Amino acid sequence: MKSEGLARHILFAATITLALYAAGFTWIEHINHRHGPWEIEFRTDAEGHLSLTVNQASLGISNLTVSVPDQTVAQSNLSATVRFDSVTNTAPVGELVYFDTRTLPGVLTFNLLGHEVEFMPRTMTVDKEAVAWASNTNIVLTGPGKYVPKPPKKRRY
Repeated sequence: MKSEGLARHILFAATITLALYAAGFTWIEHINHRHGPWEIEFRTDAEGHLSLTVNQASLGISNLTVSVPDQTVAQSNLSATVRFDSVTNTAPVGELVYFDTRTLPGVLTFNLLGHEVEFMPRTMTVDKEAVAWASNTNIVLTGPGKYVPKPPKKRRY
């Protein structure tokens, strides 16, 4: 008789614990993803000149364009929009150097033909210099850029 009561109490406690865990996890994931991801359209023209159009609705950022008119890429007439909401997303042009999606929109760092461009919720940086967010603007990247790749970390086993 006592073992039936104990089993019922353990099952009840496990059910309550599981329900609280599921509710807490769902709430935390909602908080982390409520602002949505960066939406970036990668475009190249017929000659291969690269431009990005950045949109992030919850931050009020729309139609911010970053262009690199001095250099060209191999892909011409490209138009691809990428929502950076998962670590499996990659940039169709340029190199995605750093990607943090723990709390969306997160932080994205690109190497765009030698220029380091970083998107953060509070500001963006272009070649290590802060640039205030302003919708409907065009940022033109000229010159050689300041991107310096970091050497890979040595792993200790």
